Amino acid sequence: LALLVAGSWGVGAVRQAAAEIRDSGVAVPVVVCGRNEALAERLCADGIEHVFGWVWDMPELMHACDVLVQNAGGLTSLEAFATGLPTAGYRCIPGHGRTNAAALQDAGLAAWIRHPADLKPVLQALLDGETGKRQRARGLALFADTRGPAESIAIHCLRPTAPTSPTA
Repeated sequence: LALLVAGSWGVGAVRQAAAEIRDSGVAVPVVVCGRNEALAERLCADGIEHVFGWVWDMPELMHACDVLVQNAGGLTSLEAFATGLPTAGYRCIPGHGRTNAAALQDAGLAAWIRHPADLKPVLQALLDGETGKRQRARGLALFADTRGPAESIAIHCLRPTAPTSPTA
């Protein structure tokens, strides 16, 4: 299951991303639309089976899913790291969405899928490959010490790391 989120406003290319995830055959999209009731209705009309509006049990939903696909990289990404859920940015919104995707990828915490052709292989790597295992470990490690996630991310970003591919 691929948990697809688009913030409390449910903005961005959510319908397109949900259809592409479904059509990839790799995962079933579970879409959280926030307060965007019109988006939820459109997704249901598109045949997306698992559509939610605002949810109060995001940690439980994350534990039920296998990968997070997000377009803004905010608090939901931190929640995913805390649950060990591999994360990818896809069809990121301009501004903070793309900035967060780049920063999270550079920190080795999330993949940034920039091209639709990369969606399937990146999801497969997150679900079944070493990329997903590394992300789970790095995300959980952010919450393993007393520094907290913000300081841990900053420290991790300052350490020299091996270069990563744009979609890894």
